[in-house]
Amino acid sequence: MWQLDLKYGFVHGENKFFFILAIIDVHMRLIVNYHIGLSCNGRDLVFTLDKALKDFGIPNNETQLIIRSDNGTQMTSHVFTEHVRDFGEDQVLHELIPPATPNKNAHIEAFNSILETEFIQPRYFMTYGQAYTETVDFMNFYNLFRIHGSLNYRTPMEVYESYQRGEALNIRKIRI
Repeated sequence: MWQLDLKYGFVHGENKFFFILAIIDVHMRLIVNYHIGLSCNGRDLVFTLDKALKDFGIPNNETQLIIRSDNGTQMTSHVFTEHVRDFGEDQVLHELIPPATPNKNAHIEAFNSILETEFIQPRYFMTYGQAYTETVDFMNFYNLFRIHGSLNYRTPMEVYESYQRGEALNIRKIRI
């Protein structure tokens, strides 16, 4: 299962917002792809999702990928919903959580909380270029170096690499 959501930050020096769309793999806590931009629409979501699908070899005939999101305008846009529908429900299924139930999308919400407290709040961006570069750096840090208790104190990338080698992941189960 993948969950996705949108977060925004502020570029103080240019007095404008920027957007971060992230897609997280629930099992590995790995950010499989993200979009950073001064805007974020349904087409940006399609592009971001398609790159993640290609990078991770999905869809395939063995398993169904479930994508879960809130009811934001990008996630309910015609361009995105029709694009996902073209895969067929047996390959990729998009679940929209009920309004006012962020707990149903807990993994991406937890990531957004980390993004907010460890990255966005402590920074004062002077330019969009600075915000973009530092966001890329943070995403790499999160996947490659930030350990997670729920992953037995490993990084998302270490868990992904274990999975690639066919090793048992032994990840603590968290109820949602």
